[in-house]
Parts: sequence; structure tokens; C-alpha cells
Amino acid sequence: MPDLMDYHLDASGLPEEFEAAMRNVYEQSKAKAGYTATQFLQTINNYGGLEAAYRLLQKENTEDLSELWKKHCLNLSMEHMILDRKWRRLFTRDQLQVAVDRLHDLLADELLREIGGVSFKGRRPFVEY
Repeated sequence: MPDLMDYHLDASGLPEEFEAAMRNVYEQSKAKAGYTATQFLQTINNYGGLEAAYRLLQKENTEDLSELWKKHCLNLSMEHMILDRKWRRLFTRDQLQVAVDRLHDLLADELLREIGGVSFKGRRPFVEY
């Protein structure tokens, strides 16, 4: 896993804010989409918000994202959240690209356009870091 301090020396306070935002993703998906992402919350509880995100971005199977897609609520996903400019400095370009690719694979290009900072040159969108 990347060490936060190796990449982003000026991110003091952001990891704690990010963890709160990750917990909010869980609460919002439960309240607005009726989806209880138990494994997602358990991963946050076990590793903290940022490490949980790093681990979840490495996984191939994204059951939570698929469930939110079925409910037309991809805007409540972790992948959507981490692409916000506020959080981008906590992630490597490759990690952000995983989030872009997952959303793109679910035909969520309109959502990616709304986020901003994602270019659509060529066949696949890419994150502008």
C-alpha cells in the first residue's frame, strides 16, 4: 500500500476528513439507495478510511459499486467521491484511474463529466492529476 506521507506531504488533516467522508458514503448509500454496504464499513473500521480506499481500489470485484449501479446511485460510490478534487492528492494517478475506469465501465460518463478533471480524449477517459 502506498504510504500517504510518501506522496503527499502537504495533506495534514485530510486523512481524518477523508475517513469521515468514507463513513458518509456508507450512510448515504444506506439512506438514499437502501443499500447497506457492510463489508465496506467493516473495511473502514478495520483499516481506517484511507487505507480502506487503497485496499478497495486494488480489488477486482466491486460488489458495492455494482449494487449502487443497479440502484442508479453511482454518485454515492467511493469511486465517485475520491475523484473530487479535494481528495485527489491522497491518491496516486493510477489509483484515481482505477476509479475512472470503474465508473466508465458502468457507462457513467455523464457522472464523470460532472466531476470535472476527467478528459475524454481517445477511447477511455483519464484523470487529470
